[in-house]
Amino acid sequence: MDATLTYIFPQNYNSIVIIKGPQDVRYGSLITGGMLFDREILTLQKPSFSGGVDALYGSFGRVDANTHLIGGNELGSLQAIYSNYRSDDYKSGKGDRVHSAYKRQSGSFIGALTPSPDLKLELSFDIGRGEAAYADRTMDARTFDRESYQAHLVKFFNDDKLDFHIYHHEIDHIVDNFSLTNGMPKIGNKYQISNPNRANTGGRLEYQKKFDLSKIYFGGNYNLDKHKTRSIANQNSAQEAEIILNSPYAPNYTFKSYGVFSQIETFTSSNMGYFAGIRGDRVDMTAHKLDTFNTKYALSGFERAEKYLGDYTLYAGLGYAQRIPDFWEVSKGNGLNLKKEKTRN
Repeated sequence: MDATLTYIFPQNYNSIVIIKGPQDVRYGSLITGGMLFDREILTLQKPSFSGGVDALYGSFGRVDANTHLIGGNELGSLQAIYSNYRSDDYKSGKGDRVHSAYKRQSGSFIGALTPSPDLKLELSFDIGRGEAAYADRTMDARTFDRESYQAHLVKFFNDDKLDFHIYHHEIDHIVDNFSLTNGMPKIGNKYQISNPNRANTGGRLEYQKKFDLSKIYFGGNYNLDKHKTRSIANQNSAQEAEIILNSPYAPNYTFKSYGVFSQIETFTSSNMGYFAGIRGDRVDMTAHKLDTFNTKYALSGFERAEKYLGDYTLYAGLGYAQRIPDFWEVSKGNGLNLKKEKTRN
């Protein structure tokens, strides 16, 4: 329900990398592949100030607007980004109104210190707000609140590179059956609210060792993923339902994830490239309501050879990935006993 693009505005990133899975282990097991949104640490060559605005208007009141400002010099920079997307309900082919309006707002503030070409530090804060009306379910999303704090350090040692990244993300998601329907329940006459909350805190450390025609990556990551919730149903008024938002959250599930990896890429003078990697993961899962604890391990790896023929590339590879069940799977009946998903490619 909450896809990546619910919270990410792609045009605010420097690059988007699509990874075929499982053909990489640096960012996870990537059992079906993945998308890497990379903002990169901005490095300016001289004092400068710039900005830009883009906008799109469409039918049914759709307006997409994005603006950004950048200022700084070779020692550092500041960036501010603001995005605002919205749309009214659209109409079906028969001309009937479809309950589907939405609003999304996002702001980013990024500060970078670049005292030398070999050292870069970035601190960033991202905030997002939104709401969405759903035509296919009994409750609407009246609140999408997202806050994200990140620190990113890059240090070069001649041709080698150390990359260290820590973060904290929190999403507060309130759904109810009356806020976006003029205060009346969408179905029936009872009021209900559900308020799940998720917080991710973690870090990733990677060292890249460079040789003449080869590069070796090795590193690890840690992530603490906390889920909590509060909800109420079968209330006679919106005021009675709103009381739940003054109550404490109940812990739901907690996941502690640890991963280590090593990956190599090497090229030859005969226009050949060879790639390989291996990764191990451990996840400690706690179901608070069931007072149950479980630990699972996963192993992933791949190897690939590529032949470069001008503008064409021929490649052959083998990949194997294991994925530990996520929150949505574990939270179902007997979910803690689910086996790992395995993919061979």
